[in-house]
Amino acid sequence: MDVAASIVALIQAAHKLYEYANEVVHAREEQKTILAALQGIVDVLDAIKDREALASQNPNDRWYQGLLALNTSATPTTNGKTLVPDPARKGDGALVRLKKAFGLLELELKPKHGCAGFRQRWAWTHNEKKIKDLVTQLDQLKGHIDSVLQQDHFHLSVAMQTTDLDTNQRLQDVQQTNAAVKNNVEGLKSRDADAVNRLQELQAQSADHATRVGDVANHTTAIRITTEDTHARIKRLEAAGALKEQREERRAIIEWLSPLQFLRRQSDIFNGKILLGEKLLDSDEFKAWFEGRPWILFGYGMPGSGITVLSSIVVDWLRKSLKPAGVPVLCMYLNYKERIQTLPNLIGNLLKQLIQLEDDNFRSPQVQKPFREIIEI
Repeated sequence: MDVAASIVALIQAAHKLYEYANEVVHAREEQKTILAALQGIVDVLDAIKDREALASQNPNDRWYQGLLALNTSATPTTNGKTLVPDPARKGDGALVRLKKAFGLLELELKPKHGCAGFRQRWAWTHNEKKIKDLVTQLDQLKGHIDSVLQQDHFHLSVAMQTTDLDTNQRLQDVQQTNAAVKNNVEGLKSRDADAVNRLQELQAQSADHATRVGDVANHTTAIRITTEDTHARIKRLEAAGALKEQREERRAIIEWLSPLQFLRRQSDIFNGKILLGEKLLDSDEFKAWFEGRPWILFGYGMPGSGITVLSSIVVDWLRKSLKPAGVPVLCMYLNYKERIQTLPNLIGNLLKQLIQLEDDNFRSPQVQKPFREIIEI
């Protein structure tokens, strides 16, 4: 069964389980837990179904390959010194595991016949531990599927193109302003040329007045010194004004791109905690993922278990490892409580991180081309 058919079948199964759980009369709290878990699964399946139709038109896309892995084997196995997907292992993709979990949940919730069925509809008679374990498993699978959904580079690229158009328009406005400043400078230079011409006229007149040669010469020298000093001051003011304007433009563009500060948050979280992540960095799974194997490195845990710290350690390690190759490493720390973490702000922050990289080794041609004027500031 292909991915689209599997998703449709799972949505139908979730609706069926929703009906089973909703038939019990006196079990509001138990129903609330199961129905919330099922609704979350249906929401993420609906979202990934809509995007699968577009992504299937480009089967070589990495996100689409990750989507296919949800419906097939994704279990790594040792092949020599490298971890590779085992084609002989079937059924451990997230969608397949979700199908199995639905089957077990149906065995618990499906109404029985006779008196047992009547009691089951009147009051909650199911095995609470099994139900709780299955709901926990559903939440974990939802998180796995949702992580693949968030890696949808196809939709992200469309949003980035729109942002690029807006950014290019802003850059054109800045360039027009620079052109106006240059015109003003040319006007000042023209005035200086007029002053030089006037000086030459005075020198010609002084030749006709032999008795006033000394006074005219002194006056001419004073005018020349004043003119040269004026030129020097104009150049200094131009240089200082241009530098200040460039710095202000760069700061304004960076602030305009996004109010989010993920680079600062990365530094605050990491703060030299590299020893805490040695076990993760030395693991075979992590090394295989770093070598480019087709699976997602996904970690989850309860709040406070250290997942965020481990993420900052991975980001710091990647930056040091990929620096010789000139590969920039960007990061995000998402928090549902921060309302400013909108899609435009998130995309803008990725551009902001690229611009803020100070090391020339990270300035790849792909980054320099659209932001050459910003980086040169």
